[in-house]
Amino acid sequence: MVEKTMRELADLSLRLNSESNSINATIVALNKKLQTLNIGLEVWLEDSLIQALPGDERRDGIGPYLGYCSVEDEWQLAVRARPTPHAWEPVGSGVGWVGDLPRSPLTKATREIRLAALPQLPFLVSKINQEAQRVLRAIQDARALCTQSLTMDKNDILATVLKGLAARFEENNPRRPRATFTPSTPEEEKPLREVLAELRAEGSVAEFAGTYEFTPEGYRKYRSQIEWVRTTGGL
Repeated sequence: MVEKTMRELADLSLRLNSESNSINATIVALNKKLQTLNIGLEVWLEDSLIQALPGDERRDGIGPYLGYCSVEDEWQLAVRARPTPHAWEPVGSGVGWVGDLPRSPLTKATREIRLAALPQLPFLVSKINQEAQRVLRAIQDARALCTQSLTMDKNDILATVLKGLAARFEENNPRRPRATFTPSTPEEEKPLREVLAELRAEGSVAEFAGTYEFTPEGYRKYRSQIEWVRTTGGL
């Protein structure tokens, strides 16, 4: 019985060694696929690759952990290695690890760690996907907030146009260039065109090749509104 088991074990050992020699090829292939995506986001799993033995303390705080980061000038699968004993320092009432855990490419980890990493690779890829979605949403939200905060509504645009036209009209300098108006965001382009078109249609503004100036009638019509905007500190 023992002899049969040993023969089976010997056969399994040969197969295991043969398969384990191909681990790095699998890791390198996944690295290349991730690199082509150019994600560039650091992600780490929270579960230690090496589980504690019965009776040992939990290893959640020391790892090693599987992740994806820039190490040795290349984005790749990596592990945060276990800290050495001298790196532990007193923290509060106990002893804890101080600083970042050292990182190294997964391809250079021990066979034990590389084997332990294989079942976690799908979870890591899934977490990279989740992190990419989170960052994308954050960028889009920030852009929307920025655009919203910078974009003027039609009333603000009208106030800005009236102030610009009034400044040039009151200076009464025929050599000074006429006023021009440019939207600060794409969303302002349409209401700006509408404001200028309405002022032209009512005869308050004259246009000359994309430049504008108040007509005397237009200045008189909007003078009180201009003064109110100036007094209240509006646009």
